[in-house]
Amino acid sequence: PFFAAAPRPSGLPRPLAFFIDPFRANRALLADLGRLGPEQLGPGCTVFVGNADDRNMTALALWLRRFPPGKAPGLVLFVRFSYFRGGRRTRQSMFLYPAFRLLERLAASRRVRLVTDSDRLAEEYKAFTSLPVSVLPIPHTAVRPSPPAAGTLDVLSPGAARDNKGFPLLAEAIRLLHASGRLGGLNFTLQCNTSGPAGRTPAAVAMLKSLALPCVRLVERPVTAEEYEGMLASAGAVIIPYVLDEYRAATSGVFTEALAAGKPVAVTVGTWMAAQLERFGAGVTFPDGDAAALAGALLRLKEEREALAARAAGSAQAWTAYHNPSNFIKELVRAAGMTADGERP
Repeated sequence: PFFAAAPRPSGLPRPLAFFIDPFRANRALLADLGRLGPEQLGPGCTVFVGNADDRNMTALALWLRRFPPGKAPGLVLFVRFSYFRGGRRTRQSMFLYPAFRLLERLAASRRVRLVTDSDRLAEEYKAFTSLPVSVLPIPHTAVRPSPPAAGTLDVLSPGAARDNKGFPLLAEAIRLLHASGRLGGLNFTLQCNTSGPAGRTPAAVAMLKSLALPCVRLVERPVTAEEYEGMLASAGAVIIPYVLDEYRAATSGVFTEALAAGKPVAVTVGTWMAAQLERFGAGVTFPDGDAAALAGALLRLKEEREALAARAAGSAQAWTAYHNPSNFIKELVRAAGMTADGERP
């Protein structure tokens, strides 16, 4: 079943909203969950939560507590968000502690599982709970490997444009290349249908528009799955300049898809993506927040395109042997403590 979305932000002053909004979100979800009881769900069922975080985890724990031991469904929580910035826990992490304490008590008599898609996130969550966290494959393999087109290198920046995804940094790198006359041989397709806090991204989009560069194509609307697959298939390289502080441990679906499609990538040093790149795929890295270094990385992608493309295509099969939808389901079922037909072993 699908439940109602979290309520809109309260609009209260930030100090009050910081405490009130998570409470309202958990309360709304708990009310929706109240529609499901032992009549609909029992010990033979498993409830999978695709994104468990501070806005819903307390509600899920309180709901599970309503089921008597032996009659409760299994609960699998997929944790995908990092609650560390600069090596320190964020303020939002305080909302995790009561939920995890209750889940730990419930786990003694009910089936509670935590899963994630990042070994780094699994380590981070040890700071919040004694419950083990299983690491799953990522089921993002939308595009088959394909060779790059000859001639100009087509660089794709996929996904929504936001500050934390490094769009302003990429825009500045393109400006630097233009100012130095080094844009030759590079074409850019930049998705920039913005979402989340506005930040510096709208100004970066406006700056690129003012330059009116024929080699830069801005995609300012959401694209269909078919359009996205076409952009990825035709790309010669994928640029993913995510901010280190937010992606040190978090995964990236577009990175996973790029490696599955055999595309060279450019990623930020120190991120989960950079660590994966040491073992799979091919590409270049650059220091966080350094536009000049990112410009240099783009030039390396162009200059070394043939060698990088060959290595990326060669490792795509090894990457997708683990990261694929079938393996995700198999490992999820195993982590949930279920057999393939839904029965507990």
